[in-house]
Amino acid sequence: MLHDLFAAYDLPRLRPLLTFNLPFVGAYLSILPMNRLGCRPAERNVGIFAAMIQLAVMTYFISNGVGFQLFYFSVGGVLSLAYARPRKGLTLTLMGVAAVLYLLCHFLYPPGQT
Repeated sequence: MLHDLFAAYDLPRLRPLLTFNLPFVGAYLSILPMNRLGCRPAERNVGIFAAMIQLAVMTYFISNGVGFQLFYFSVGGVLSLAYARPRKGLTLTLMGVAAVLYLLCHFLYPPGQT
């Protein structure tokens, strides 16, 4: 309940975060009908790409001082589980993209700059 009061009190400052999260919520919700239709590769790709982009966007807003960009390490672990062995090239490429995004977030968005 205290968190809700804080969010309501600080709504003008949190508005960009909430606004920029809406497309990602839409992307995550689009996974449900894809799952129902049996589009497994599409739902997996939408989820992973949305998560990777969302991490970069949110780190831009809250800076790297919070450590939000550290979730890219989790993305790397999930990638190895999400893609089968025959897609090892794609998995390694996406892990490389996650590593580059981590480094960009770490060095481009220091505390006090965003």
